[in-house]
Amino acid sequence: MGVLAVVAAVLLVGLLYVAERLRRNAVACHRRRVAEERLQAVMRETEKRLELEEKKRDQAAALTSVVPAIKQNGTRHVA
Repeated sequence: MGVLAVVAAVLLVGLLYVAERLRRNAVACHRRRVAEERLQAVMRETEKRLELEEKKRDQAAALTSVVPAIKQNGTRHVA
């Protein structure tokens, strides 16, 4: 009878250990998923910001390429 109680206790401890490992694994997976979602959101925002900066640079370059032409031709004075 005492051997049966010891075996049952060992099995119970083993089962509790497995249950705890499963819980920890589930929590870790959840944390990884949340971190991945946050990282993806930051990456999307960064890409949008970089695209906007690139557009601004292109617009500034286009304007700069027009301004020297105005200086080369001189200004017209309308009387």
